Amino acid sequence: MTGQDRKERGDRACLLLCGTDSFVKAGAVMLFLSLPDEIDTTLAIELAWQAGKTVAVPQVQWEDGTMTAVVLESLDDLRTDRYGLRMAGGQRLVPAGQIDLVVTPGLGFDRTGARLGRGSGFYDRFLANPDLRAVRCGLCFDEQVLERIPTDGSDQPVDVIVTDRQVIRIKKGV
Repeated sequence: MTGQDRKERGDRACLLLCGTDSFVKAGAVMLFLSLPDEIDTTLAIELAWQAGKTVAVPQVQWEDGTMTAVVLESLDDLRTDRYGLRMAGGQRLVPAGQIDLVVTPGLGFDRTGARLGRGSGFYDRFLANPDLRAVRCGLCFDEQVLERIPTDGSDQPVDVIVTDRQVIRIKKGV
């Protein structure tokens, strides 16, 4: 993909995401801050703010292998951790029980909701939190929806997958 293709297709995916009932109804959404090979979530973040939603982003605690949700006030308020991940500059936590929609990245997804992450398990541990009742959404390019993703007992599925071409609802009612 060229840089222009990546931008256009990423924006299409963000627009599809923002048109889903799960996004529209959400008061608080957790979106990832994209790595270079992921869909750029900037448009979805801006549209969430325009709609008056609380926007949270992941904050990784490398020492204990956990991840929390932190309020993102501004895209100018980002910092980079020692591993190159972008993070919110503030520290105001959003309790898991207050998040309505969690948008996750992934290297691949399948139509059963299985997700292939980067192998550290941060999202799987976060999604396993019993207080989290949010809709779980995978956001990726259409080519990243595969026939089958291998899983194990710790893998947490998503309820819906949004790509630049389609919305795949795995769980009814989302």
